Amino acid sequence: MNWFKRSGQTMSLEKKWIRKYSGILGALVFIYIVIHTTCLIGEDKKQKVSLSQGQIDFIVGVIDDTNNIDTTTSKHLIQDYLLHVGYSDSIDFPSLWLAIKSLPSTELRLYLNGYEFSENSPFWLTGYYTFIEIIFWSLFGVLASLLFHGTEAIRKGEFDQKEQSVHWAKLMYSPLVTIVLILSIEALTEGGDINLDGLSYWLVVLSFIFGFFSRKSIDLLDRLKDIIFRSSDSNKVAVSKTEFDSMSNEEKKRILRLAKSTHQNEWAGKYDGLHSVKIDTKNDVNDWRLVFIVNQHKQDSALANPVPQSIRFEDNGAFYDLPTTVIGSGDVSDHIYNPNQSKQTCQNVLPKQPGCSVGRVRNDNKATGTIGLKVFREDNGVKKFYLLGCYHVLCSLEFENSIFDFKDSNEINFDIVSPSKKDGGGNVIGTVIEGRRSDYLDAAIAELTNPIDLSASILNSNGPTGKLSVGQEHEGLSVSLSGRTSGYQKGKIIEFSTFVTVDGHTTYDVIMTSKLSMGGDSGAPVVDLFGRVIGIAKAGDDHHSYIIPIERILNYLNITPCYV
Repeated sequence: MNWFKRSGQTMSLEKKWIRKYSGILGALVFIYIVIHTTCLIGEDKKQKVSLSQGQIDFIVGVIDDTNNIDTTTSKHLIQDYLLHVGYSDSIDFPSLWLAIKSLPSTELRLYLNGYEFSENSPFWLTGYYTFIEIIFWSLFGVLASLLFHGTEAIRKGEFDQKEQSVHWAKLMYSPLVTIVLILSIEALTEGGDINLDGLSYWLVVLSFIFGFFSRKSIDLLDRLKDIIFRSSDSNKVAVSKTEFDSMSNEEKKRILRLAKSTHQNEWAGKYDGLHSVKIDTKNDVNDWRLVFIVNQHKQDSALANPVPQSIRFEDNGAFYDLPTTVIGSGDVSDHIYNPNQSKQTCQNVLPKQPGCSVGRVRNDNKATGTIGLKVFREDNGVKKFYLLGCYHVLCSLEFENSIFDFKDSNEINFDIVSPSKKDGGGNVIGTVIEGRRSDYLDAAIAELTNPIDLSASILNSNGPTGKLSVGQEHEGLSVSLSGRTSGYQKGKIIEFSTFVTVDGHTTYDVIMTSKLSMGGDSGAPVVDLFGRVIGIAKAGDDHHSYIIPIERILNYLNITPCYV
């Protein structure tokens, strides 16, 4: 059951997370204040200050007006002016006056443009103690970002405990990345020189921003790499389209695959209507290119952000302008149920099998899907058996209310039936206990009321006899699906890893196959010809189906398939 919401004896993981990172932020603020208000570090907090152009104009103007003002009056005018603008204690005026009265106006202006002096500051902005400010303010930025986005994810039901390792990593690398970026900016703007003096309050703001947007900071660091090593680009070779076309098909596919794996997360959501990418041919069997799959192919003139005709990619010292093609493949969907479609409901049949209709008990049950697999967990030698399916089917009530982790459910009835109520209904065969919809997952499990009510054998199919972790070597592999709507369907793997965007939400590292599934097939098991499970169906368009890999589901839910 939904233990975290119902126990009442243990603080939820989300509250623990909030308290932990709020505590870290509070501790850092306390340490920062102590360091800045006590003598733990004896160095006075200073910043380097230069005269503004208006101040320089005033001083030079007074010196030039020698016909009307004597030297003593000029000295008092300048000293009073600097006192008025707040520099009296900061400037060594006697030394400055010696330079002012001895230099002609042209040289005086140059001298004043380069004149710097130290003044008191609430921050260390000179010398090596500047790194204290950079480190603290970058950490403040990271923690502010984590608390903001973390609480937003909790509010939306998208919080993922497994992201905590990423959070800790950000706390570790962000100060280092911030230091490198600031020193790089200083070097680039000062013609290669790095000088920690002369920095102002912008350093604090910039450090916080680099910490808050730590992922963007990594992207900026990658771009700085291109600037810093720009001189080496002259040694790189620009590969023409003719040269690319003359390469072997395997080499072309290697480069295209590398470009896709490197940049597909960047492409997702960037181009209008894009919901996936694959590698395929266009005009002939040798014309390999990046194929961008959109909902409906429109003319570029009608789009704000169209897919470009080529994508620039650098690999192993060479630049490629990789050819692209855009194809319309219809709207991609999570296989929403259509009552007019055919179905294999397994009505009045026991035991049920993977491939049969399934759904939550509800009055308006639209979310009809397919039983994926019979699975189990073993604890201290005791096995418990479960039904595996898609989150947006087994947790349809939560999904429709934008709750994407089942433990946050506000519902009271978690029973499921096979077939679904829309398909005629049946006896309750299980109760949902866990599930998650995230950027990499769409799966849930229901504990079986009576394990013998669900067979391990997939309906109309061979298996499951094992599991298969799909890699690049499996592209082109023949597979089959057994679904509530489509029944038994054969196809092949097209992409071992791509993304699919449905209703603005992108799921990464999914398997793309040829068209296997239709509405109502969500959760359907997909196996190879030996019966090895590769995953469960998540979504589809007019020409493709998208499969959540089985290994990811098993690892996240800590379950094992029941094999035949």
